Formats: sequence, structure tokens, C-alpha cells
Amino acid sequence: MDADEKYTKLEYPGLAVEVLELRGERKARVVALTVASSKWSASGIRLHSTPAQLVRRFGRPNSIDREGGKTIYSYVTPGNLGSVFFEFLSGRLVKIMMSETLC
Repeated sequence: MDADEKYTKLEYPGLAVEVLELRGERKARVVALTVASSKWSASGIRLHSTPAQLVRRFGRPNSIDREGGKTIYSYVTPGNLGSVFFEFLSGRLVKIMMSETLC
């Protein structure tokens, strides 16, 4: 980060939003988002959704990985500007993580 950038992390129960403001730009932009509560939705999908519901909403993932009992569906954002990860446990969505590539 340099003096022309302002990075802010906003945290709420079950939601974290990371925002970047660049000097001279009128709008800040969300560069990372983590949803870990069914209180929040992201792009029309909520926690506790099934993998089939996710695929109906977003299409086939770029990859599916398994780690310690969790299954993670990975998508590349439009324009290849970042990634979105959907984490499943026992067949239900438990976490959504989005991050933008900043460099």
C-alpha cells in the first residue's frame, strides 16, 4: 500500500468486507469478501445451499478440491480479475470467499 491507497476492513457477525480506495477515484471498490453466516447472501446464493444449487446459479466451477472433509468449488471472476471459493461441509455451503487480484 502506498499513500495513494486506503484499505479498510469492515467486519460484521458472519461477514467481512475489504475495501480499497484509490486517490483520485470517486468510488471505493470491494477487493475481498467473506460470508460465514446464513444471514448474508452473495450474488444470490446463501449458506446451506447445495452444490447442485451453486452449479445451477453459476455454472460449472473451474476446479473442485477436497481438504480435510471440506469440498471447495473455485471460480475465476469475469475478466480473470479474481477468484471466488465456495466451501462445502457435509454437502452444504458453509463459507463464501471472494478476492480480487490487486497486482
